[in-house]
Amino acid sequence: MESRSIHRASTFDTYNKQSFYFPPGRHVPNWKPIVLQTWYLIVLIVLTLVMIVTIEVLYQLSDRHILRKGPPPQGGGLFSYIKIDNLTTLQFAVWKYLPTLVGVIYGILWKVTDEELKRSEPYYQLSKGASGALAAESLNIEYHTIWSPMVPIAAIKYRQFVVAAGGMISFLASTTVPIFLSVVIRVDPSQEQRKELPDNGSNAVKRLVVDAVWTRLVEVNLGTIVVLAIYVVWKLTHRRSGLLGDPSGIAGIAAMANKSHILMDFRDLDVADENRIHKQLAKRTYILHKGALWQAEVLSDANASHDADAPRAMNPHPLLLRIKGMGPFMAFCFVMLVLLPLMVYNIQMKVIIEEAPWVITGISIFLKSVWELLEKEMRMLEPFWQLFHRNAESGVLTLDYSATIPGYIVIKALSKRHFLLAWVTTVTILIEVLTVVMGSLDFQGGEESDLSSSISFSLAITIFVLVLATEWAVLHFRRHPFLPRQPGTISSVLAFIHQSRMLTDFEGTETESTLQRKKRLARIGKRYGFGWYLGRDGKRHLGIDHEPLLEHYRFGQDPREAVVDAPVGWEQYDTVD
Repeated sequence: MESRSIHRASTFDTYNKQSFYFPPGRHVPNWKPIVLQTWYLIVLIVLTLVMIVTIEVLYQLSDRHILRKGPPPQGGGLFSYIKIDNLTTLQFAVWKYLPTLVGVIYGILWKVTDEELKRSEPYYQLSKGASGALAAESLNIEYHTIWSPMVPIAAIKYRQFVVAAGGMISFLASTTVPIFLSVVIRVDPSQEQRKELPDNGSNAVKRLVVDAVWTRLVEVNLGTIVVLAIYVVWKLTHRRSGLLGDPSGIAGIAAMANKSHILMDFRDLDVADENRIHKQLAKRTYILHKGALWQAEVLSDANASHDADAPRAMNPHPLLLRIKGMGPFMAFCFVMLVLLPLMVYNIQMKVIIEEAPWVITGISIFLKSVWELLEKEMRMLEPFWQLFHRNAESGVLTLDYSATIPGYIVIKALSKRHFLLAWVTTVTILIEVLTVVMGSLDFQGGEESDLSSSISFSLAITIFVLVLATEWAVLHFRRHPFLPRQPGTISSVLAFIHQSRMLTDFEGTETESTLQRKKRLARIGKRYGFGWYLGRDGKRHLGIDHEPLLEHYRFGQDPREAVVDAPVGWEQYDTVD
C-alpha cells in the first residue's frame, strides 16, 4: 500500500465499494507490554506452582504431625495456643493476615495482565491474516465496561478465547483464591466444639491446622490458573500484535488513522450509537498494517457482519455513574455498614462468622469487583472529561489510564490534577485492605485478640464510610452524561475525530512511541477540546479538535438541525506517488 496524504476529493462511494489487498507474507510487528511478554507470564506460572507446592507442604506438615509430635490436641497442626495472647505476633499474622494478603497481591498481578489482554485484543484481531477482521470483533469491541465475572462469557461469544482465558484467570485469582486462602487455616477444636468443653473451652489447647477441603479447593483453582496461563502463553507466542508501540490514548488511535481512507467509513457517525456504527462498518474488514489502520475487503451480504453480531446500543453514560447503577450499590454498602457491627457483636448474627467465615471475605470481594468496574469507567472517561471542559493541554491526548498499574495510577492522576479519579483509585487500595481485615472480625470466639479485633473492625467501618462518601461524590460530580456514546471502542474514537483538523498534528507519527508523540504535541503547542467544530469538509461535526471550537456540546442537542452548511467536497486521504 502506498503512503497517503490529506486533500479534498469526492470519491467516498468509490472507496466504500473497493477492496484493498495485503500480501499474505507481510511483516507484522509484535510489540507487547511487559505483562504480556513470555518471561513475565512464565514468572506468574512459576509463582502459581510455588503456591500450590507451599499450600500442600503446609497441609502435610499439619496433617502428619511433623511440626508438633504426638496425638491431638498435643500434636498436629502448625502451632497451638490456649489463650490467643500466647501466640507471637508473627504466628498471629501468618494465621490471620498472610494467606489473604498473598491472595490479594496474587490477584492484582493477574489483574494487570488481564487488563492488557483486553486492551490489546482488538489489535491482535486487526493483525491476523491478510484479509483483516470484522469491525464487530475489532474496532467495535471493548471489555473494560463489562463486569469482570462476565468477561469470559462475552469473549467466548466473539470466539476470542485468549481474552476468555485471561478473564477467567483474573476472576479466579482475585476472587476465589483470596476467599479460600482466608479460611484455609482453621482452629481445632472449632468454636462449636469448644462450647461443649468446660468453661467453653477457654482453657483447652487449640491447634491451628490447615483444612483439607479448603486446601484442595485452593489447589484446584491454582491448577486451573496454570492450565489457562499456559494456553495464554502459547496463544501469544503464535500470533503477533501488529503494534509498533504502545497505542496509548486518543493520540495512539489518531496516529493509526492518518494514512488511509478508513476515516471515510465514519461519515455522519458523530453522534451515532454503537449499533449504528456497527451497521455502517458491517460490510468491510479492517487491518492493521505498518502501524496504520486500513480498509481491507468489501464483503458480500452473505459474509457481512449481521445484526446478531451487533453491539447493544448502550446508555451514553456508564451504569455506575448513574443513579440506576450507583443507587443499588450505595444501598448495598449502607446495609453492610449497618450489618457489620451486628455480625461482630450480636450473638445470633455472629453465627455467620462462626459457621461460614468465607462469607464475610466474599462480601468484600464482591464489593471490590463492583468498585473495580466503577474505577474502570472513571479511567475510560477521564481524558474526555478534561476535553469536554475545553482548552485541555495536549498531554490529555496521550493520556491512557486503562491499564495503569494499581497504586501508580494514584500518583499519575494526582500529577495531572485529576483529583476525583485519584481518590477513587485510592479507595480501590483501601478496599484491598478491607479484604484482608474482614477475615479478622471475631471478638468473642477466642480467635482474635482484643486489640487486633478492634483495629480490624475500626478499619472495616472506616473503609465502608469512605466508600459511601466516595460513591456520593462520584454521583454528585459525574452523574450527568456529557458524550453522545461511551468512548471505549476504537470505532467510537475514530467517529469523534474523522473530520478533525487536528489529524494533521499526527501525520507520520504511526511509528513513534507515546513519549515521542507527547513531545511532538507539546512542540506544536495547541490546546484541545470536545465539542462542535468546523471539519475539513467545511461542515459542523461533533468530536475532538484543537481550539477554538465552534461551541460546547450539550447532551442531546444538535445545533446542525438549525444550521445549513454550504456543500463542500468530502475531504479524505487519497493515494499519491
